Amino acid sequence: MSAIEFTAPSGKTFVIAEVRDPSNNYTLLASSISATEITAFRYRASLGSLSGLVWIKATAGATSVVGFADLENPDATTGHSEVYDVPPVDVSADVNAIRAKTDLIGTGQAFTNAMVSPAGRFAAPIAIGDDYLASNSRAFEWTIDPIVGFVRGDVVVRIGFKMRKSCGTVYSFSGSGSVLEVGDKWKVRCELTDAAAGQPPGMYDWSVELSVGSVEITRIQNLTDATRVRVIEKQT
Repeated sequence: MSAIEFTAPSGKTFVIAEVRDPSNNYTLLASSISATEITAFRYRASLGSLSGLVWIKATAGATSVVGFADLENPDATTGHSEVYDVPPVDVSADVNAIRAKTDLIGTGQAFTNAMVSPAGRFAAPIAIGDDYLASNSRAFEWTIDPIVGFVRGDVVVRIGFKMRKSCGTVYSFSGSGSVLEVGDKWKVRCELTDAAAGQPPGMYDWSVELSVGSVEITRIQNLTDATRVRVIEKQT
């Protein structure tokens, strides 16, 4: 059984008004499917035996959510397919890895620990309220080329996360970091304490900023929906 999840304003009664096949002139596949608010701001709906890439439109009065869901590749953690603003890239795994690297700003990025994938993405969802610290081998690390004109010891590192909803509401949280020297490269290490406290689950854009004085440079950032990070609730 296929199911989708999406983020929307809390406290509403959403119905999946349309499920369509984008590969076949957006032929209508299903309609009038109830969605359930499983946690604040997060909704889930079962699409039965439907499969493949689908386009959906969910409505609750004047509020609507539209997007694409890949029913063949559900989230490994939840078992459900996230609804994205744009369709997932339908290419081979190898090409996806290459694309992921080009979707991140900066050069010389590399796999450095279990929290960041070889492509520079977050390797797993961020759990609201968890601590991601180097002392527990849970910091997020990227390897980049040194920034010309910056002295490593003077660099201030900030990591920020933001989710903008179609209704205009913006949710955000942030953390800090440091820069280590590894051979001729810099390792950017970011930590979070009480991650995303008070924020709803969902898909967040993110970026890492390095600054010295008034000079700010963003070297690592997601540029597509596919490289957002998923923020989830934990059950404790």
